Amino acid sequence: MYYEPYAAGQLRTAYCYRVYFRFQTYRRLPQACLDDLRKAEFQQWLEPYGIRLLDVASDDTDLVCQVSLRPEESVSACASKLKGRLSKWLRTALGRDAPASLLAKGYFASTVGDPTSKEILGYIERQGEHHGYTERPLPPVFSETYSAPADAAVRLDAAHNVSLLRFHLVFGSMRRKGVFTQQEAARAAAVWRGLEVAQQFALLKVSFVPDHVHVAVRVHPAVKPLALAVELMNAAQAVMFEEFPEVMIRYGSDRLWETGAYVGSFGDINSKAVREALQRWCGLRGAL
Repeated sequence: MYYEPYAAGQLRTAYCYRVYFRFQTYRRLPQACLDDLRKAEFQQWLEPYGIRLLDVASDDTDLVCQVSLRPEESVSACASKLKGRLSKWLRTALGRDAPASLLAKGYFASTVGDPTSKEILGYIERQGEHHGYTERPLPPVFSETYSAPADAAVRLDAAHNVSLLRFHLVFGSMRRKGVFTQQEAARAAAVWRGLEVAQQFALLKVSFVPDHVHVAVRVHPAVKPLALAVELMNAAQAVMFEEFPEVMIRYGSDRLWETGAYVGSFGDINSKAVREALQRWCGLRGAL
């Protein structure tokens, strides 16, 4: 059977993608000018990259910020742009023309969002109940929570960096027709697990109902969340057409999914809590 794969440029994407970063000076050597960096100035540097600066705070050894990104951007690419601009500014402020090691090699990064990880995972868990399927004698629902792989800390961190990057993805079936039962959903989820190493992610939780699926993942900093969403959509579509052709014939469509997806970041604390913490830091610095 012929089926057309999905491409990132075809998708209409709703997203909320926010990341908290922490950078430090080289060997934590104090750079007094770093304490003078202002949000408006930092934002001006980032506008050409499509990066929106939400909050920033700094002292003479550390800079922390919260940014909003587009789903086609990876955290590692964003970090490189932030560090490059910050290094250039420091060299200018210090009157240094030649390249110099002013920032530490690594960084810390964590995704954040409006809901916390506890709220997101609980919401995904309740999908069958939310849509009224759990009362059926044979509910067409598949939900699974996955333990973190033993090598997750090594496999999902880049060299010199520490990160905890998690996303909530949602895909809807074409014309929102019911297509998944437990059998098809379990097979699609198994295929996704088989992609984890090659695509640099780990499944945290999946919840299939007949006409859409919720997925929670943790990713490597080099992963572009929209690109990962496309990989998962294409892998599930291949499963349905190649292993369950009779289902797709009844379904009456040459594609499994709507040409859209939701991509949302989340973390153990929410975006509001990060903003309030940075504002308190700025307030404390101003009081010194």
